[in-house]
Amino acid sequence: MVTGTVLFVPGFTAVLVSRGALFGCVGRSLPAHQGEVTLVLGLLTVLMGPAFTGLLPGFAQREFRSPLRPASALAGAPCRARSSPSAGRRASARLASPSRPSSGTG
Repeated sequence: MVTGTVLFVPGFTAVLVSRGALFGCVGRSLPAHQGEVTLVLGLLTVLMGPAFTGLLPGFAQREFRSPLRPASALAGAPCRARSSPSAGRRASARLASPSRPSSGTG
């Protein structure tokens, strides 16, 4: 476990530092290309209006689905991993116990 931690921290640090350097370089070069960036983003904004209203058929109204389907035994795995028999008993015991003392009147 310690080995995993020792490897994780420098690896994660390297990813974050390199990402910061990349975005720093991109941000530094944007003012030199401000006109081109403004033009491209303006055209993209103008094209998104007709695309969202449905005036560009086949462009924005497409639906992309993966042809891969999970095996039926694995379909409920994310839900099953969170629930165990003891978790249900603990939750029902918490719900059944009074949250504050009762006054004794029924």
